[in-house]
Amino acid sequence: LIGVATDCSFLLSSRGLLPLFFASMSSPWKHARQLPFLMSAIGDAGDVLVASRDAGAMSEKAVTGFRAFVLEALEYELIHPLCQQIETDLRIHIHSSQIAQMGKANPLKDGSADLLSVLSLPPVILLGLVVDIKEKVARYLDTTFYNLTTVTTHDWRTYEEMRTLAQGKYGVSLIETYLPTGSIEQGIDVLEIMRNIHVFVTRYNYHLHTQVFIERPGASKYISTIGIQQVAHSMRTHGTGIMNTTVNYTYQFLARKLAILSQFLFDDHIKSRLLRDVNFFRKEKKSLHNRYPYDRAHEFHTEIRRLGKADEEGNSYLDKFRELITEIGNALGYVRLIRSGGLNYVSSAVAYIPDIHAVDQARQKHVDGAVPTVAVPAASVPGAGEGVFKEFSEAVEGEAGLSDATRTAAVNLDSAINDLTLKFAAGTDFFQLLVDVFAPQLRAEEQRHLKNFYAIVPPLIINFVEHMLAAKDKLVKGKRQVGGAFSDDGFSLGIAYVLRLLEQRADFDSLHWFEAVNVRLREEGKVLDVQRGEKKRSTSDDEVESLQLSISRLRALQVEHDLVYFTLRGATVFFKS
Repeated sequence: LIGVATDCSFLLSSRGLLPLFFASMSSPWKHARQLPFLMSAIGDAGDVLVASRDAGAMSEKAVTGFRAFVLEALEYELIHPLCQQIETDLRIHIHSSQIAQMGKANPLKDGSADLLSVLSLPPVILLGLVVDIKEKVARYLDTTFYNLTTVTTHDWRTYEEMRTLAQGKYGVSLIETYLPTGSIEQGIDVLEIMRNIHVFVTRYNYHLHTQVFIERPGASKYISTIGIQQVAHSMRTHGTGIMNTTVNYTYQFLARKLAILSQFLFDDHIKSRLLRDVNFFRKEKKSLHNRYPYDRAHEFHTEIRRLGKADEEGNSYLDKFRELITEIGNALGYVRLIRSGGLNYVSSAVAYIPDIHAVDQARQKHVDGAVPTVAVPAASVPGAGEGVFKEFSEAVEGEAGLSDATRTAAVNLDSAINDLTLKFAAGTDFFQLLVDVFAPQLRAEEQRHLKNFYAIVPPLIINFVEHMLAAKDKLVKGKRQVGGAFSDDGFSLGIAYVLRLLEQRADFDSLHWFEAVNVRLREEGKVLDVQRGEKKRSTSDDEVESLQLSISRLRALQVEHDLVYFTLRGATVFFKS
């Protein structure tokens, strides 16, 4: 009697009501708890169809058609809105924590949908087909997050957080996308730059204060840049081991460039001219007020230009030497950028370690050369000579019943924590390493022709200032030509490095070069001001305009020399003893 009274086979002739029944369960979502009972009622109608098919009164097509109709109604009216609302809730939750201006929802005031009760429903059966709502939501989120990550790779972190939140808030287990974590900010891969550093230093200009490399204009409408954030993203992909590899590649590059530098200064014409200038300054130092004369440096610059062209582009030999110094500085700037990007990445990774000081204290308990109890490669034991962090590996030593994989995992965890904290705390002064490895060779007696290098720095600065004025002029006029730039601080960094290698910083300071430049430019400025005052009363407008251009040119020279002074001072800090 109960079976007859509760028979719902009439739904077979009223199937148009089923979409309405499903839609009513989503407003509010607590009604969705009735879904198993509704599916049971729909099963009565399905049983009638199956019995008719078995009796030969109806074809299999009628059964599959009814099943497809119910599944489509369930998907469209219930499952799809549920998936969209869960995705929206995850997005609002994540974005509200990332965007300060975005208000956070108050569930006590605004209310919240009881979505978890829908996901906790058991799987339902329809004509022999199992329908698991929670599994369908998981597949929807997996597909959505994967597709959106492939389209906008820079949002990978947001979708990873949403995936983790879905597990914690709704108990929905999502699969890993196995997409390489990337970013549109990553730009050129650091490994590609490292392998082709000889090309990179010639195509990019370095900005010292922001630690950014800017591609030099060329035929393309776009230029690339690479900074600390881009390097940090690459670190996340490749690991911090690329820092040491970068220094190795830079060492090989610098060895070749320093050999060329030595050859240039060994040339008889250059060597003899530098010797004459040094002897002249030593003899006339008092009469020159301890300032290296601007005219003599400019004469050197002009004399080298008279020697002819060093390439088809019309560059002089001093231009090529300036480019060599700049390439050395760009290579060092890249090492500095890698170091800063590594610290940026490590500082974010070390945030997952609750107490860094506790790690430091635990590390001190172990003596030099400590080896983990589980056999692992020697390279995986960082910090040798300073003690290693072994808290987790020691904790599993006395535990019985643990597998070898678990014990190895504990050692690997100790290794990761030890490596991160060491890199975060102290780090390595890569610049000092690159000074120590070359300085003994360049200061040797065989390289005594380098002892007057500091005397060629003033002509180099004059050459560099003219180069920067021309480069900025191209940018102002909108000429997208090779050579346009607003910064090329690799030159100052290269000068500071070579002076430190040769221990000639004090010798260069004794020239008081920038003081001599300021005195010379002030004197020229006074003369031009007097001429401008006289010509305003007695000459034509064209002559006054020509004089005004000369004054503007003089001011530009002053600005560029000041920029070189400040960047050179800043670069010198990196190479202090």
